[in-house]
Amino acid sequence: MLLVLTAVLTGLPTGLPTGLPPDSPVVREMYKTHCEHRAARGLPPQILSPRLCAAAHAWSSEQRRRGRMEHSGMRAAENVAWGYRSGPAAVRGWMGSPGHRANLLGPHTHVGFGVAGSYYTSLHSGSAALGKPRAPGASKSRRKRIRRFRGFRGRRLP
Repeated sequence: MLLVLTAVLTGLPTGLPTGLPPDSPVVREMYKTHCEHRAARGLPPQILSPRLCAAAHAWSSEQRRRGRMEHSGMRAAENVAWGYRSGPAAVRGWMGSPGHRANLLGPHTHVGFGVAGSYYTSLHSGSAALGKPRAPGASKSRRKRIRRFRGFRGRRLP
């Protein structure tokens, strides 16, 4: 409830998709934990992207609506988690998994975090933009659904 209220009251700058803004306490805590893990390994921080945060929040919200955790198929390195008590706990959980850790510590330049209830998503990209869904043979309805969850109505992001 508090997360939804924070998103509604704080909002994002005009022209950006809705979701938890990068300056929300939950996103900031996740980003801080993420940066600490990168710094401990001598890696530079990734840029916290409002667009990736909005897309991550939209996907976390969809998972919560469905009541199950799954990957979105967005063209970005993606981590999803469910059931953690906090955002930093989810990041620490991802660090305990080789594949998820590779996404967190990879060469990507931008990151976004999203939370809805106890569903967490991180998106990592070489830019603030998300490309088309990964699977070139994905059905038209799946591509449409992914675009809708991204919150961008299929537009390519700058």
